[in-house]
Amino acid sequence: MERETIREFVRHYRKAAKAFDGFSGTKIRVSFKRGKGTIESEFPQEEILIRIAVLMRRFLDPKSDQYFKRFWVKFRSAFNDVLSATELSQINTLMQNARRNGPSIVVGKETYTAERIYQLISAGELYVNDELAAAELQRLMQEPVLRHLFWHQFLSYTIAVFEALSILQNIIKREHLHRQSRRSGDVDRCIYCLSGDGGFESEDHILSESAGNEKLVLPPGVVCDQCNNTILSKLDQYFCESPPIAALRVLYVPYTKQGRLPRVNLQNVEFEKRRPGVFRIHAKDRTGEPRNHGRDDNGMMKLTSDFRGRFDGVRFARALYKIGLGLVAHDQGAQRALESRFNAARAFIRGEGTCPNRIMMATTCVPEPRVHCVHQSFDVGTVVILVYCGLPFILNLETEPVVRLSEIPAEFADRFQFKDLLEIAA
Repeated sequence: MERETIREFVRHYRKAAKAFDGFSGTKIRVSFKRGKGTIESEFPQEEILIRIAVLMRRFLDPKSDQYFKRFWVKFRSAFNDVLSATELSQINTLMQNARRNGPSIVVGKETYTAERIYQLISAGELYVNDELAAAELQRLMQEPVLRHLFWHQFLSYTIAVFEALSILQNIIKREHLHRQSRRSGDVDRCIYCLSGDGGFESEDHILSESAGNEKLVLPPGVVCDQCNNTILSKLDQYFCESPPIAALRVLYVPYTKQGRLPRVNLQNVEFEKRRPGVFRIHAKDRTGEPRNHGRDDNGMMKLTSDFRGRFDGVRFARALYKIGLGLVAHDQGAQRALESRFNAARAFIRGEGTCPNRIMMATTCVPEPRVHCVHQSFDVGTVVILVYCGLPFILNLETEPVVRLSEIPAEFADRFQFKDLLEIAA
């Protein structure tokens, strides 16, 4: 089992754990008197419920790389020697009980276990938009008693899995299984400031966690804590909150670094995700009011809204260069990123120089729930291409050769129109 898989588990578990802070569970009571039944239930506020559901989804989605059943099988196979008999029994019992989690609900000839209810609500209401599941759920939820019972089982299943994962988290922490070893050639020298005395305890996300990145991570020893917690942190924040990125992030990023649903507050509009697939647009003035309401050929809702906000092109460009240099270190090692050919980029990232080269940004966007980030090194020049949720950027980390519109790869030039980022921001 790869240690990076364990580190991803730990990072995500910590986000999910924050959602459970102060959470006291759910309560449900059914009573009968003189042939009439009543049902009372206590659930957390919708915001808390949705936050828990969203953050636990990565552990509960059978298609996820962190699906709890698959993770447990791999973990047990790789680290069975560190599991005590008691821990093994506890985790197996919790995972078996999660599926049942109380009595099953029988409706007609159908039996609904807690696990089946979780997957039905996930597919029909929260995540997948499965029409058959939605129709089945709508029919069942017409009965008020079933609505209460189903949501209770949905949350009970989620909580039971979290309890099992909590035991795993404690084992990982106790055995230090999540600690990241230094790669060959990596030394305590920061790729951004070239210093060796800024502290090297933390890892660095090349693209911010709040931008949806959980995989592109540099280990301790590559970026100093001083840069990571000051200059780079501020650049990451600006990247996420800037007008070109903010709306795409709300549309496609499920949660922020803090484990909250994303939102953005711009000059003329507030835009936030209320739950998966449900958004709120609050116009501060007439320019932000949604217009051209309708549906496309696939029946999807469409509208137009202008998002306006101050855009600091230089600061945004520095954030892009920060991502690019981090990508070089990730793919080719820290020693490569420390080469003098990137000194101009380093100075610019730190706010001590001018932009080394032109940055091409698409003037239109084809939104999609995917982030694509690659680079290619030449004898002279290191080209980085970042496509954030359908919005492409192309830059050269070095001063030569100059990036030109005529030399943009055909796969992008045929689909997008590009302009110099700093000219757009001027």
